[in-house]
Amino acid sequence: MRALYDSNADAIEITFIDVARVERDVSVHVCGTVSLSGGRPVGVELLEASGGVDAAVRAIVAAYGTLEADALRAAACAALAAPDKQLVLTIAAHAA
Repeated sequence: MRALYDSNADAIEITFIDVARVERDVSVHVCGTVSLSGGRPVGVELLEASGGVDAAVRAIVAAYGTLEADALRAAACAALAAPDKQLVLTIAAHAA
């Protein structure tokens, strides 16, 4: 997973899967968009990120239950902590 916080745009882009082409973007919240390819989520964009991402993350997870809120929040927090740098993250399964 990759995450990037663009401080000029105040937006976080989180990419789960690299694809040749995103087929469409679906707005699920005023500050949250899901990118789809082959009907599957391949990334999200969180707008106005410096003001918080919780509402947008909740809407994204409600619309696409295969995505995990904790993983999205962790990626967003990491991106905010290192503005304008592309981060590569590994989110593993829940520990037993």
